[in-house]
Amino acid sequence: MVVAMPASASGRETRTHIVAPGQLLGTIARKYGISVQALCGANGLNENDIIRPGQRLVIPPPRSANKPGTHIVAPGQTFVSIAKAYGVTVKDLLAANRMRETDVIRPGQRLVIPPRKASTSSGGNASRGGSSGSGVSDNGYRTHRVEEGHRLSLIARRYGVSTAALAAANGIKPDSVLRVGQILKIPEPGVGVTPTGKRSYVRLIGYRQRYEGPVFDRNGRLLPAARAGFARVLGTGGKRPPLDERLIRLLVQTSDHFGGRPLRIVSGYRLKSYYQDSRHRMSRAVDFSIPGVPNEVLRDYLRRFRNVGVGYYPNSSFVHLDVRSSSAYWVDYARPGEPPRKTPYRIAATPRKDATAPSAAAEPLRPIDAPSPGARKFGTSRVGLGAAGVALGAEGL
Repeated sequence: MVVAMPASASGRETRTHIVAPGQLLGTIARKYGISVQALCGANGLNENDIIRPGQRLVIPPPRSANKPGTHIVAPGQTFVSIAKAYGVTVKDLLAANRMRETDVIRPGQRLVIPPRKASTSSGGNASRGGSSGSGVSDNGYRTHRVEEGHRLSLIARRYGVSTAALAAANGIKPDSVLRVGQILKIPEPGVGVTPTGKRSYVRLIGYRQRYEGPVFDRNGRLLPAARAGFARVLGTGGKRPPLDERLIRLLVQTSDHFGGRPLRIVSGYRLKSYYQDSRHRMSRAVDFSIPGVPNEVLRDYLRRFRNVGVGYYPNSSFVHLDVRSSSAYWVDYARPGEPPRKTPYRIAATPRKDATAPSAAAEPLRPIDAPSPGARKFGTSRVGLGAAGVALGAEGL
């Protein structure tokens, strides 16, 4: 539903849209011929935010490439992420708002988005992205201009996509040799994987249990069969605490984002933990991975969500996600079968033949954040057994 509002100061009528059941930011943006970034920017939203039926959204006018626009800062956004979303440089974004790179931006703050600088590549469609090699095509796709020494795998890692997805997006093989000056189309993270063709349709794979099927009805309500399927795979229900519905919705959203790939559940509900306030014991946490998606990419996507805990375990095979009242992030360097470890393992330096004294090992890094304020260790077992029946080494909280 479209609602016309009084004309703005610029003399243009402001349109709004009332969200209908089943609609997504992407479908609404396509309906009005605008980008998802522009729609989010006009409403102070992140691209991964959940919209609900009846919610009113402001529909910005289509933005001309040679005219400035506006953006309302959403929680967690930075100058870099906003500039990248609109295909402009951080330098131009700062100049348009008379700000410095050290200035702090806050949710709700309105920023001026400068016009994109016209620049045409030798390929015709894509714009060159200056010294960084990145840019935006006329169709709104991100592009990358190959420089000397660039390899497909390095470019894919830079943009947080898989080498296979980057190759598929450009119709080349993963081991193709790139040419200096070649323009590559950069797919969005999760784009390029084989989709199921159905949104809100998940495949959960546990050690003993599986579930595959739709999750929501036409009005966005959780289907009883889906709730039972999630509870079965994550080991909740019965005398155990019921599975938090927000966790289910976040898992579905994650599955949709990565093209409907299956979610491999390592652990859901469990009592054994090194922390007494573990969300696993409350049925509010899950340890999982997605086949074909690097854990680093999955971790970065999960950190976009609000009021969640995300744990990254470099020496294990999963990423931790839980729902809570505020956001938290931590890194645990423990190996399988070990208690939580806050610092990485030292790597012994290879002694040089002409060295007169042994070289000192590097100072260990500290984790970004503690798992939970005031959390206490609990239990004596070195290995917990997840609800999915998988023995956990470095276990999630």
